Amino acid sequence: MQPTVRTPVTADWERAQVMEEVILDVRRDWFGARVVSLGRAVAVLEAGGEMVTAIDEDGPGADRLIAEAARRSAFVVATDFSRPADLGARLRRAGFAPVQRHATYILDETAFQSSRDPDPPVDRRTGLLHLLRRRERPAVAVHRISEAELHVWNGVCWRAFGARYSEAASLLDKQSAFRNMGADASWYLATVAGRPAGTAIIYQGDEAAQVLAVGTLPSLQGCGVATAIMRHLIVNWQQEGHGFLFLDTSPGSGAERLYLKLGFVPAYLREVYAPGRPIP
Repeated sequence: MQPTVRTPVTADWERAQVMEEVILDVRRDWFGARVVSLGRAVAVLEAGGEMVTAIDEDGPGADRLIAEAARRSAFVVATDFSRPADLGARLRRAGFAPVQRHATYILDETAFQSSRDPDPPVDRRTGLLHLLRRRERPAVAVHRISEAELHVWNGVCWRAFGARYSEAASLLDKQSAFRNMGADASWYLATVAGRPAGTAIIYQGDEAAQVLAVGTLPSLQGCGVATAIMRHLIVNWQQEGHGFLFLDTSPGSGAERLYLKLGFVPAYLREVYAPGRPIP
């Protein structure tokens, strides 16, 4: 099957807007979020709290939006493309504190094509030991799951990301997301020697697709599971998807190093601020 022809989005601010819209769509489907307008911003209402994002207002209008977010006890998202340019500083003065810093990355498909050799030449500095370690890596199989396999997928994801709540509650959450996302999402399970090992989701929006929930069982981290599952879903997306592919992760993390190796390039930063008491 030939890859789908895609029209690239060249302006950075346009790509950022597209990605933010897909992120909101995911929050609607996965977390049951309700999105309401706050003038030149939006409020994302979820069971666990509120978040204000897409702030695009200068001067006193920006301060009014920040004050409204404080009144709501809402988290606030600031990006490289938020207005005002000093949104982070204004939030700090209003008592908000940064609690999460992620970056978004877009797939450079040309770079990905050149990264698909599973065994690149061995660097002389790493020598035979490196080659032996590579050969010790187990074979990884990846397939797209149906809802009947969701309990298996959830078990891996639950262990990969830490048990914030019970496995049963996690499964209910994933079942709801699976049904709400419908045909827009593909859920992938990786196995090693027939045993579940890793997870990932790709959600296709109108103009871009987002990679989500890339996780590996702690006992199998470093064995190439995440690399195999990412390569598999990227190839599938190139054949079936459209727009461009993106994801987010923490800068400087091991996950970031993997994504850069696979051909993802940095797009912009997303910082989440938590409400607090204003600075005197």
